[in-house]
Amino acid sequence: MRLFRTIKDRIFITLSFTIVVISLIVYFYFVYHLQIRVFGFFDSVNQTINTMLVSNIRGYVYNQDKKNMKLFLDSIESEYLKNILILDVKGRVIAQKNSHYLEEDKYKNFEILRSLKNQSIKTKIDYKILTTFEFLDVTLGYLVIEGDIKKYQEVLKEETRSLMLFVLIVVTIMLFVSYFISIAISKPVVLMVSTLQSIKENEQLHFDRFFEEEFIFLARSIEEKHNALISLYENLEKEVAYKTKELQELNDTLEIKIEESVKDIQLKDHLIQEQTRFVEMGKMLSMIAHQWRQPLAAISTSVLGIQIKIGLQLYNLEDPKKQKDFLEYLENKLTSIHNYVQALSKTIDTFRNYFRNEQEMNEIVISEPIENALYLLEALIDKYDIEIDKKFESQKKIFILKNEFIQVVMNIITNANDALIENNIEHKKIQIHTYDTDNSVTVKICDNGGGVAKDIIGKIFDPYFSTKNEKNGTGMGLYMAKMIIGKHHNASINVFSKNKKTYFTIKFSDKSV
Repeated sequence: MRLFRTIKDRIFITLSFTIVVISLIVYFYFVYHLQIRVFGFFDSVNQTINTMLVSNIRGYVYNQDKKNMKLFLDSIESEYLKNILILDVKGRVIAQKNSHYLEEDKYKNFEILRSLKNQSIKTKIDYKILTTFEFLDVTLGYLVIEGDIKKYQEVLKEETRSLMLFVLIVVTIMLFVSYFISIAISKPVVLMVSTLQSIKENEQLHFDRFFEEEFIFLARSIEEKHNALISLYENLEKEVAYKTKELQELNDTLEIKIEESVKDIQLKDHLIQEQTRFVEMGKMLSMIAHQWRQPLAAISTSVLGIQIKIGLQLYNLEDPKKQKDFLEYLENKLTSIHNYVQALSKTIDTFRNYFRNEQEMNEIVISEPIENALYLLEALIDKYDIEIDKKFESQKKIFILKNEFIQVVMNIITNANDALIENNIEHKKIQIHTYDTDNSVTVKICDNGGGVAKDIIGKIFDPYFSTKNEKNGTGMGLYMAKMIIGKHHNASINVFSKNKKTYFTIKFSDKSV
C-alpha cells in the first residue's frame, strides 16, 4: 500500500492507530464509570427523599390523615422524582403526589416489590423503592418512590457528550504530536538510507553528523560495520581465489582417485566372490566324488561280468542260440556302460558350467537354476536324508545370471542343511515355492531347522558374520547372496524367522522381470 511505503508513514500510522485504540479504551472506561457515578447520584437523591418522607409521614399514616399526607407529598419538589405514593397494608393507593391512580386502586407493582429481597427495582429504564411504615412491629402501610429515569438519562447523555468532545480534542492533539514525532524519528533514518543507496561499491562510508546521541551512535556503528565488511570482502576475494585454485587442482585429480577407488572396490568384491567360489569348489569336489561313485561302481560291475564270462568261457559261439544270447548280453552291458559314462559326462558338464564366469544374462524360468542347484547338492541331500518339497508355480521368464543365482540357492540350502544337522532335527525338510504376481517373480525357501535368534537375524547378511566355528564357516555366503541379488539383479532378498522355521524371500521386481 502507498501509505506504508515510507518509514515516516509507517511510524505515523502505527502511532495514530495506537492513540485511537487507547483513546477508545479510555473513553469506554470513563463512560462506564460515568454511568455508575450518575446513577449513584440519582439513587442518592431519591434515597434521601425516601428517608425524609418515612420519618415525617409516619404519624399521618398512623392516624390515616390523608389530607396532610397529600399536602406533604405535594410540598416535595425534585426533578429526579416521577411520583410518590402511600399505600395501605393491601397495596391500595391512599395518597399520591401525581394523580396516576384513583383512590383505593391497587398499586400494580406492589406484589413484585414486596416479593423482592430489598423491595426495590433499580435499572437504567425503571426505578422504584418500596418502604414499610411500622409501629411496634405492626405494618401500617407502604411508601413508594418512583424515580424519573428520563432525568438520569439526560444527565448521562450530557456528561457523555462532554467526555466525547474532550476525548476527540485529546486525540486530535495527539495525532498532530504523532505526526511530528514520526518526522523527527524518520528524518535521520531516511538520511542514512539515502546515503547508503548513493554509496558506490567498495567505497568507504561516511555519514553527516547528527544531533541526537542515539543516531550518532547508530551512524558510527553502521560506518564501522560497513567499512569492516569492505575489508572482509577484499580478504574473502583473495581467500576465495586461493581456495578456487586448490579446488581446481583437487578436481583435476579427484576423478582419477574416484576411478581408482571404484576399481579397488570392484576388485575386492570380485576377489571375495572368487574366494567364496573356491571354498565352494572344495565342497563340490566331494559331491562330484559322490555323484561318480555309483556310475563307476556300475561300470566296474559290468566290465567284471564280461571278464568273468570270457575268462570262464561261459559261452558257445558255435551254437547259434547261445551266440545270440551272448551278443545280447554284451550289447546290454555296453549300453549300460555308455549310459553311465553319459551320466559322468553330465556331472562334469554341470559342475564345469557352474564354475564358468558369466558375462551376459539368460532369459529363463526361475525353476531351471533351482533344479540345477538341487542337482549339484544331490549328494548332500541324499547323505542327510533331507526332504525337498518343490512347488514351482512361476512361469514368467526373467533375465538373470544363471550360475550366480545357482550360487545363491546353494548357499541358502547349505546353510539350512547346517541348521538341520546342528539342531538334530529328526524330519529334515526344505520347502521351495515359486510364484508370479502382476509385476514380480518370487522365490521362497523355508527350512524347519529351528529358526534364527532375534538378536542375530539382522546381521546374517553382513560380511564375515557366521554362527559356525572358524573351520566350517567363512561368513561370506549370505553376504555374497545379498550382493548378487541386490547389485547384479536389482532385486531383493529378505529373511525372517517364525515358529522355529527360517524363511528366505527373493523377489524380482518389474524392473528385472
